[in-house]
Amino acid sequence: MQSFSNRHGISKPAVPIVVREGAPDPLRKMVWNGALKAGANMLALSQFILDSMFYPHYRPERALAEMAENALMVCPWIEVYEMAELRQQYGRLEKTRRRASYLPARPE
Repeated sequence: MQSFSNRHGISKPAVPIVVREGAPDPLRKMVWNGALKAGANMLALSQFILDSMFYPHYRPERALAEMAENALMVCPWIEVYEMAELRQQYGRLEKTRRRASYLPARPE
């Protein structure tokens, strides 16, 4: 039997693309907050972000976390998406490393 929608010729309207070539502030903040909620170390995350992108306002006397958050807020939109992908890959590596540390050593 066909679904109700098919029987009555009803279809969902296409969802318009809202963001194209941009990274709104909530998305930029989600990269930072999401990584911290997933268990990332704030200092390691800050260093990771600042090492991965060009940030012209680096000052050694400023807190790394503050600079990293600011870098995410002012960088070009494409870097936000690249950072999210890199962070995801880094998170997988960390999870694999943690699992491996619990495994017993192989007998020789």
